[in-house]
Amino acid sequence: MERIRSLYLHVPFCTWVCKYCDFNTYAVLEGLIPAYTEALVAEIRAAAQRYPVGPLDTIFFGGGTPSLLTTDQLQRLLGAISDAIGIAPDAEVSLEANPGNVTDGAAAGWLAAGITRLSIGVQALHPGALRFLERLHSGEEALDAVTVARRAGFGNVNCDLLYGIPGVSLPEWLSTLDRMLALRPTHLSAYELTVEPSTRLHQEVSRGEVTMPDAEEQLGQYWAAAERLERGGFTHYEISNWATPGFECRHNLTYWQYRPYLGCGAGAHSLLRLEDGASLRFWNRKGPHAYIRAAHESGDAVDGREVLSPDRARGEAAMIGIRLLRGTDAAQGFEPERRQLVGAGLLVQERDRVRLTTRGVELANQVGATFLQDLG
Repeated sequence: MERIRSLYLHVPFCTWVCKYCDFNTYAVLEGLIPAYTEALVAEIRAAAQRYPVGPLDTIFFGGGTPSLLTTDQLQRLLGAISDAIGIAPDAEVSLEANPGNVTDGAAAGWLAAGITRLSIGVQALHPGALRFLERLHSGEEALDAVTVARRAGFGNVNCDLLYGIPGVSLPEWLSTLDRMLALRPTHLSAYELTVEPSTRLHQEVSRGEVTMPDAEEQLGQYWAAAERLERGGFTHYEISNWATPGFECRHNLTYWQYRPYLGCGAGAHSLLRLEDGASLRFWNRKGPHAYIRAAHESGDAVDGREVLSPDRARGEAAMIGIRLLRGTDAAQGFEPERRQLVGAGLLVQERDRVRLTTRGVELANQVGATFLQDLG
């Protein structure tokens, strides 16, 4: 079994759950955070005994809003990880943060606790867009958060943005990018605002209260962002991600390169690579109360698991790997599929690797699904 070098910790608590969010998140449960922190410690210690894990090259605190944790709670978790699993000296340790939580004191505390990379959920800057998304911060607060992080000493700062927001024009979107670039973050993620079935946004669209931009407008904003960011010195290394040289997200590369990872926390997923080429995927209980009870009782909160055959694992590796714009060698062995996609102008073959064309990027989900055809 391949050794695990990456750990994801899910913190499912939010002050407010935005109407477009379909993550495993909960509002008005912040009082559970102390008990939840101890449940994470219990799961981390148990996982160190169950799986071949560590020392860790990447750790990612995601959510939810991990920046709701106190510095002491973060130190408690990172101390438990260090003691039970081990953390490599040059590990990338990421924390997702809402702009409103990024104060001088908090940022200094995060850095002292061992966080090396801050990912700030900016999403938008224009007042109308922020109101539509139900974000609790202003554009100025989002910009200030990046400045505060830099002032505290964070040399690795990501900003998450959304495009395709109803009512946001192309010039307004480009203005958002320009204002972000002026602050010189090291990484930018730009995601299309999608309407997920379980969200309040889906209900609004279904009732005709909201009309989403059409595909042409969304693609126009996407490619305009790609051009603007590349002119600003960023490399477009994954479909939705841009980085300055050397600042690609190492943790997310674990997923895109289909390497094993461990997930702790409510609803967290894990992937193990088995010696015969198969993979084992498993996931935790989603509800915070149920997760806390299970983790405290046994350190095991697993709610389900599935074994992926070697063929299925190879197909998933190809499907995910093509998201990297430099290409992937994971599609080897899928000769008919590669010929079909190259012939359709969606992939380019470069020796033992394939990479998406411009049209392929626009249809990446369909291209990726081709590698899973007939695999069950």
